[in-house]
Amino acid sequence: MCRLLVFNNNLTSIDISNNTALTAVHALGNYLSALDVSNNPEIRDLRVEENILTSVNSITGVEKTKLPPVGTSDISGGWGFEIAFIFTSQRPLGTQPPQPPPPLDPRLIAFVESLYENIQSRASDEDGMEFWVSGLQDGSHTGASTSGYFFFSDEYVGRNRTDVEFINDLYNTCMGRDADDGGMEYWLSQMAQGASRKLVLNSFLSGKEFVERCALFGVTLGRYEVHEYADVGQLKSVL
Repeated sequence: MCRLLVFNNNLTSIDISNNTALTAVHALGNYLSALDVSNNPEIRDLRVEENILTSVNSITGVEKTKLPPVGTSDISGGWGFEIAFIFTSQRPLGTQPPQPPPPLDPRLIAFVESLYENIQSRASDEDGMEFWVSGLQDGSHTGASTSGYFFFSDEYVGRNRTDVEFINDLYNTCMGRDADDGGMEYWLSQMAQGASRKLVLNSFLSGKEFVERCALFGVTLGRYEVHEYADVGQLKSVL
């Protein structure tokens, strides 16, 4: 008799395809999600307990994806041989069950989509949307830091926006509207006196309308860090 006994390890898979002499496999308290015994015709005793198994391939190639009820000890039908199979859907011993990621907040999705539309002038891609929304959701990103990244990403810089276009993009992104004549004139004047785009952006991201916009979308405001100085006096916060 040739047996394989695997108890309380951290195994996620077992390759027994070349062990054709195996007559028994016992696996307890691991992380096995699938087990293939289709190349092991001598197995007569298969016991898999306390794993996260979702499928087993038998020697006949039959895939059992519908799991038996917890505690079921005999699912011999259809396997071509008598089998003692004890399966439970419990987690490996001493561990927490794997948790699915939380669903993406639709308000955060709308916020990120607005960044793609107003800054990148395109719709979001799936991977980018998931990355930014997940970060906003778990606190690793904030509204200010995410907006700052978009404005100084290679994609936006590569659009070569004029100062007028840049300021209008700021208004649409941070306030949800086009720039008014007075606001446009003020910010163009500040930039003409030496204020960098990062300093201007920082002023918008600390303004009342952006604070309210973040609250509307359920976004943590955060801060956009700028380590620059321009001798143009005190830049006002946007009202």
